[in-house]
Amino acid sequence: TSPDRADSYPSATWTAVRLQPHKFFGYQKILYADLPVLIAEPEKAVLDSLDHLEYGGGIQVVTKALWRSRTRTFDTSEGTREGLDIAKLIQYAKAMRNRSLSSRLGYLLTLTEQAREEVKELEKHGSASPVRLDPTLPPNSKLDRRFNLNVNVSYEQLFDWRRS
Repeated sequence: TSPDRADSYPSATWTAVRLQPHKFFGYQKILYADLPVLIAEPEKAVLDSLDHLEYGGGIQVVTKALWRSRTRTFDTSEGTREGLDIAKLIQYAKAMRNRSLSSRLGYLLTLTEQAREEVKELEKHGSASPVRLDPTLPPNSKLDRRFNLNVNVSYEQLFDWRRS
């Protein structure tokens, strides 16, 4: 595979991101303008954004997506459903084989009031050593021991979008 690259057209800018083969799942084929196109399932889109915060808009955007997904209706290949499938989200997170991602996801699911029994699975698959909630920012002294996460973004920053 080739390295990540960016390109643009008059109406859009896109970035091709190289994925490891084990991360290429959770996509469905749809027809767009009579052409087959792969599109991520909602759960996979959240995880891809969390896995590559630099392309997904950042940790605040992922937090916002998780928060809003609680009351959103999704059209999927299996039909219409309310909210994200948390069990599928966690299953996909484990399949990504990224312990840092599991720690971040567990923390954000708890923060966005989606902490169910399934979230305990992420504790088992979380990082063995502390990782930063937002790896693009410097660490601070706040540690969430449940998910072994350096919480270097405040609650207020994560939910700043709710004030506007």
